[in-house]
Amino acid sequence: MAPLFASGAAEYVGEINDAQKPCFLSGARALLFPIAWPEPFGLVMIEAMACGCPWSRSATARAGGGRGRGDGLHRRYCRAGGGACARLDRLDRATVRARFEARWTARRMARDYVALYEQLIRAGQGHSVGGSAATSPPSLRYGGNATGSKKAPAHAYAQIAPLSRLCRPSCTAVLNAWCRGSPRNWCDGHEVTLFASGDSVTTAKLEPTWPQALRLDPTILDWFSTYYVMLDHVFKHAHKFDILHFHIDYFPNLLFRHQPVPFLTTLHGRLDLPELGVVYRTFPDVPLVSISNSQRKPIPDVNWIARFITALPRIN
Repeated sequence: MAPLFASGAAEYVGEINDAQKPCFLSGARALLFPIAWPEPFGLVMIEAMACGCPWSRSATARAGGGRGRGDGLHRRYCRAGGGACARLDRLDRATVRARFEARWTARRMARDYVALYEQLIRAGQGHSVGGSAATSPPSLRYGGNATGSKKAPAHAYAQIAPLSRLCRPSCTAVLNAWCRGSPRNWCDGHEVTLFASGDSVTTAKLEPTWPQALRLDPTILDWFSTYYVMLDHVFKHAHKFDILHFHIDYFPNLLFRHQPVPFLTTLHGRLDLPELGVVYRTFPDVPLVSISNSQRKPIPDVNWIARFITALPRIN
């Protein structure tokens, strides 16, 4: 890229923030995505689509989430190589935006997850060795009805976020569903609690387990220790919830499979590192959710219970 910058053919913009991103993408002719490592989901591509911006990926990229079934618009046109940009110009930007609205909004994803939570609760999946699901669900404390009402009882859901970054309306994956808008409306009245760093911004109930996001705290030298504090805090409060939903990779596997509350983990990162296969195969009963089909390829033989494509808050 250096020769392009030197000749003036390319401009280095640098890092832009969330407020600047919609204007930047909506004004772009296209987003070029030349990634060559096994990215499990191309989040930057749906950010572009949310702004009506077509994208083109490199032929070697493995951005599985950006090419979902039925998304023929991008399978047909958005290929890197000769003439790619000319074909991108033929795309209707309103149609690109409509694709995002139909498949990748946080509201859609939140409701998909709620349906999965309800299945796990009904199935009584404790996921502990020799254990069973909680016999007295806390849902009755949140407006639940045990007298045969046609309306399903409200449940208490816990979202356990990474401590590396603060949660906010633009945070990655399913967590943005609880950090923007009204989780109570999106989730049909269910209560949502977010375990995260204390500087997180959310309309859910926040349970801080560390004062500040780790990436913003230069005094933290051993970030593993902060997750031990978090896991202990979640474990002490686990009995208050109907579902524990983790977003912190393999950290909960050892401890939470020995307690009665159903739990699941959504994996958001790459899984092609050899040691990760060993770790996840050590806990074959732990329920996992992937964010794309390609993410599963390195370890297809674990307990995948669902695949939910990543989503974003609606961008105006």
